[in-house]
Amino acid sequence: MFLIPVENLQKVHLDQEEKKKEVNIDIDIQTQMDYDDSHAYNLSSLQQDEDQQQNLLNISSASADTIIAGNLNRKEKLKKRPIDYFTRTDDNAKVKCSICLHEYKYDPFSDSNLRSHLGFKHGLYNYLFPSQIKQRERHERKSTISPHLKQQLDAAAIECIVKDGLSFGTFRRAGMQHFLETIEPGYRGPTRQTVRKHLDKKYQERRSLLKNKLKDVPHISLTTDLWVNSRRHHFLVITAHYVDEHHQHISEIISFRRFRGRHLSARLKLFIINEIKKLNIESKIISITTDSGSDIKAATSSYEFGLRFSCDAHNINRTISTGLGLWNISTSKSKKPPITTAPNASSNDSDDELEGIRLIDYDPTYDEWIDDDENSDLDDEDYVPMIFDESESDSYSDSSDEDDDDSTHSQSQQDRQSSAGDKEQELQLLLSSPDELKNKISSLLKKNRKLIKMINKSSNLTLFVRNEIERKQMALDATNGPTNEEKIKINHLVNDFYIRWSSTYIMLIRLLMVQSIINNITYSPHTDIGLTTKQVKKLRSLRNSHLEWELLESLSNVLAPFYLGTKCLSGRKYTTLSLSYWITQNLFIYLTSETPNATFENELKGLLLNKFNLYFNTKMTNQQKCAKLVAAYLDPFTLAEMSTEEINEAEALIMREAETFAVAKKTSSTATATREQLQQPSTTSSSSSINSSKQSSLSTISRFRTSCRSSSIDSAATPKQEKKETPLTLKQELSAYISTSRSYEDYQSYWNEKKTLLPILSSFTRRYNCIPATSVASESAFSVAGYIDRKQRASLLPTTLRYLMLLKT
Repeated sequence: MFLIPVENLQKVHLDQEEKKKEVNIDIDIQTQMDYDDSHAYNLSSLQQDEDQQQNLLNISSASADTIIAGNLNRKEKLKKRPIDYFTRTDDNAKVKCSICLHEYKYDPFSDSNLRSHLGFKHGLYNYLFPSQIKQRERHERKSTISPHLKQQLDAAAIECIVKDGLSFGTFRRAGMQHFLETIEPGYRGPTRQTVRKHLDKKYQERRSLLKNKLKDVPHISLTTDLWVNSRRHHFLVITAHYVDEHHQHISEIISFRRFRGRHLSARLKLFIINEIKKLNIESKIISITTDSGSDIKAATSSYEFGLRFSCDAHNINRTISTGLGLWNISTSKSKKPPITTAPNASSNDSDDELEGIRLIDYDPTYDEWIDDDENSDLDDEDYVPMIFDESESDSYSDSSDEDDDDSTHSQSQQDRQSSAGDKEQELQLLLSSPDELKNKISSLLKKNRKLIKMINKSSNLTLFVRNEIERKQMALDATNGPTNEEKIKINHLVNDFYIRWSSTYIMLIRLLMVQSIINNITYSPHTDIGLTTKQVKKLRSLRNSHLEWELLESLSNVLAPFYLGTKCLSGRKYTTLSLSYWITQNLFIYLTSETPNATFENELKGLLLNKFNLYFNTKMTNQQKCAKLVAAYLDPFTLAEMSTEEINEAEALIMREAETFAVAKKTSSTATATREQLQQPSTTSSSSSINSSKQSSLSTISRFRTSCRSSSIDSAATPKQEKKETPLTLKQELSAYISTSRSYEDYQSYWNEKKTLLPILSSFTRRYNCIPATSVASESAFSVAGYIDRKQRASLLPTTLRYLMLLKT
């Protein structure tokens, strides 16, 4: 038996201890790396609370993943740990350097920032990781620009990321790095962590600026809506609308926050009130515009939000969807006994439909970053979501379409309509029974959706149709000539979307433009383009008769005024409440007047008239009607087409409200100061800030007027009155307004010029014409949010999305 000296045993023991330390160090490093990954990307739902996650934006990526374990033996020479040079502050999340008293964030799992401070600030290089030394050397070699210039470029790059909805790491990608090196050698762009770090500061600055901006605004109107993103997070948006001292209509997103829990009206109400109080504008709110969902409607129908308006765009949607039955469910699927309800109960807005709107994935909104100037007439170019899978193969399978169950019925229907006698009999049946006409519209649209779906699924059919469209387009261009201003463009076929009736209109006008091509492939399908026998049979069963084409054309003609009216009301940079009154009146005139030699059109008008009266008359309160009338009176464009009775009624309402203000003036000094402030002339000229959006939308308004066949009142321009030294009374202002408004068509240009002459009416128009007629601003915000939060980029925290939405505007 051999005895081992004690010195050797101690040496073996020390070697084993050293190996254990190295193993522990490796484990610690791996644990740190795993924590960094999980901490950045796998946060729990509780950690993602918006009000507690602002610090997450400032997390910097540790460089522990580049540590070389073999070099860690230098730790034996260190007398102190890096943390020993720092002391804890009152805030446990920070530590203070004992040498220079500079504060740093403290992370128990990563001390790379502390090591960097000790090494590069105080010369304790032993504490630096090898990766930190290499990184500094690489930075010193490439950094050839001044810190001030780098700061300017970083700020511009972050602004670009926010405005264009880019990924945070855009400027560190290979292609962008090459571009930056070409235009500014040495500049690499901000990192993802740098962008996150600056978002919180920019958001706080934006909130402060918004609060100061709204401080001097006398009247503010709101819109609000709910949205669900692709990760099933619920958000609520609030937009503010007001008219500034230059009578320019301003729209701002003032809140975009995640909403947790059930959508109870009481919770929604408190949520909105809390957001308003944060900006100190609760006393300035005069109205709120929402959709007709039961949750948001109940939450906003109280005095805290002033007068509530139902979105006109949603009302038009409900009028057309329920009036014409564009997406009716087959009656065979729901044969239930009728339920006795109140007269208007059956016309209540469907919460399921509104929920479907809130669930739309706005990923493909690549054109949402274009300003809403409406300076182009691309009416039929609007984006329409496709409801088919383009990845499917050419072999169009009948069994894959749920609508193919009634293919036998469709074929028999075609056979029944082949004879002239049956055609006349069907025509009389459709004209005599509104229910039969609605069922016919529903089945006809269903058949043509199947046809468009089949064409878009098959590459052979798609190629053939597109070639025919290009050939027809060239023939049209040759006929019209290059000097023709109104160039007709034939677009490709698209299917409609069930919650957007306007997409049905776009589908129809595109289908009607290629009617001859559709008849060619359905009545005599060409087998030489690669169609199978099954596809040929299917195409023959989907052909449209002459009567059906006539019905589709009539349906398109009836929908046109509603489509153009909706476009007029969808602006965010000009007043819409005055336009709402004018458009409603024109649509009513259109629906109550008969079109010569258009039997189908007149019948369709009758179907829409009842629903139109319900949503735009019966369900509207007297206060809402009066507000729209006054707003229309105070807009020179709509005033020109108002009757004498309407003008007298509007003037009486203004006089009555002025008397109410006069009573309040005697009892409230605050009201007096506010009124005097409103009547003070502005010393700043803004004649150049004319609302170009309103001017550019006149073409759409003119087309709307033409489609409704309503004649405008043309009158010669009258000489402008000279300004008087003494202020006018309200009656004198009303007379002066009537005499001077006829030479103007633009709201902003008129009131910006006449605000000193008509100070009382100027205050009225700022109050009424800041009210939006639709909640388009809120829905547009969701469209932008869907693009920012798209699945092609990294997952964003709700807080980060909130920051980006307010900084985008």
